[in-house]
Amino acid sequence: MADFADIKEVTTKALQVQKIYFTKLDGTPENRAELRQMYYPSPSHTLMQWNGHVLATLSDIEQYHANLPKTKHVVQSVDAQPLPGNSGGDSFMVVVSGTCTYDDEHVRHFYQRLVMTKHEGRMYIVNDYQRWTGEG
Repeated sequence: MADFADIKEVTTKALQVQKIYFTKLDGTPENRAELRQMYYPSPSHTLMQWNGHVLATLSDIEQYHANLPKTKHVVQSVDAQPLPGNSGGDSFMVVVSGTCTYDDEHVRHFYQRLVMTKHEGRMYIVNDYQRWTGEG
């Protein structure tokens, strides 16, 4: 079981990740291109799933982000949980939910789960699962 210090560290890092991620995603095309650096460059597993579509490489993710219309996310909840083996906030899961508007269209509700881990002194997204959960 994680102790209070680990939970506090994970929560702080998860809120930072959430803020950075959605600021870049909702920003300029140049900001979106920077999202690629947040993902761990591993060919051994699926990095991202978006509404059931597998994006297995960094290039797939970069192309997905580049092709999105302008977005505006409103985060309504963030939950962070340390993963087994966590030490000082070096591996955790963050779940984000809220709403997203694409190109000033109608609002869609979303759910996103990011699995974060530290590698060579840097935090990376090793798995990203996103899903629309409703409209309106």
